Amino acid sequence: MVPPAMPMPSNDPRDTPAPPAPWLPQLPFIATPQARIARARERFFGEGVRPTGLVSEAVLQSWMRCAARGHSHADAPEIARVSALRLDSALRRTRALREAARVELERLAATLGPTAASLLLADAQGIVVQASAPFAGPREALGRRVACPGMDVSEAALGTNAPALALRTGHLCRIDGGEHFFDQVAVMRCAAAPIRDLHGRLAGVLNLALEQRDLGFDPALLVTLHAAGIERRLALAQSALHTVLEMHVLPETLGTPSAGLVGLDDDGGVAWANTAARRLVSALDGAGAQPAEAVLGLKPGELRRLGERDVPFPLPVPHGLCLWARVRLPAGQRRLVPVATLAETTGGGAADATAGPAVEPASAPAPVPQAEAPSLAAQERALIRRTLQECRGNVSAAARRLGISRGRIYRQLAESEAGAPVAPAG
Repeated sequence: MVPPAMPMPSNDPRDTPAPPAPWLPQLPFIATPQARIARARERFFGEGVRPTGLVSEAVLQSWMRCAARGHSHADAPEIARVSALRLDSALRRTRALREAARVELERLAATLGPTAASLLLADAQGIVVQASAPFAGPREALGRRVACPGMDVSEAALGTNAPALALRTGHLCRIDGGEHFFDQVAVMRCAAAPIRDLHGRLAGVLNLALEQRDLGFDPALLVTLHAAGIERRLALAQSALHTVLEMHVLPETLGTPSAGLVGLDDDGGVAWANTAARRLVSALDGAGAQPAEAVLGLKPGELRRLGERDVPFPLPVPHGLCLWARVRLPAGQRRLVPVATLAETTGGGAADATAGPAVEPASAPAPVPQAEAPSLAAQERALIRRTLQECRGNVSAAARRLGISRGRIYRQLAESEAGAPVAPAG
């Protein structure tokens, strides 16, 4: 039997195998995520080697910060409530956030049911301001201790954890088991999503955690959806004096947390825009206030007319997409629209069978006499006065909460002192 001929060596450098890239770590095959995390802890805490590629860079940087503070992974974390004064300050500061989160937290708690998952809403400093403890018993001792108003879940107190990293990075974060710094916290699996106000500043974080159990669902999906719902409610509550333009590529999506929102001031300029709106219309990323007519192709008169109809309409954005939009007028400028007017805007008559069942005249709310309804200016002054009272006279804080300039507040105060009628603040 003749042996096969050996291939002749080639002088072509392209046939020479490339050496392994020096920047790639030599990692063994790891079958499960738990084994990968265990190997990362062994290398970092046991061997003092940076476990690049085994855990995310955000987790690794957090471990390094915790170690730099002099902590050991075997230490007991500092699970303690902040002082009563600090908690009271946090509750006052997050009143609008907690009110915006109330409905979303109730919905999320109902969705979770008896899953032994704990929910917490923390402010931008990592102080828990609202929470729901898990239903289960002593196995979830740590979860019940942390899910309590006044607890500090910052990185300095609890080490590496999802809400602390979400606040630090401004992005969705999921931490499973051994990715926590302290050994005693490694029984937790949690996911946290940041919550921003209408100006894009971090207002807080929503966290979902489960202790000593495997998750049968993706917690990141739940916290992302409900954090977006909280952001929407918070933005609408903070923009009571703004005209709000809502937009999306599908009309069915208007009114949901994924819709884009743009706040317009009384001069027709863009005051703020959420992340979804900036992704739909890139011109909204420009610095400074921009005229809505230049960015969105809408004149102030059109905004008021469309807001009074309160129905979705096609919006061809200059140099962009043709979106679906809806306008919400400021508080005090909204009024009810007759059913016939709504039917006309949808392309059907008042007696069209496709327009739905007819509305009996008796079911319509009785019109409010003009003399009894306060003017828009009076309602605006009353809202500003209430907000100033809640902010203890701090004009800057009131302006940030309302989303208006300090000059506008000073002008309203000057008009009130000059004898303009003011609606009661209660």
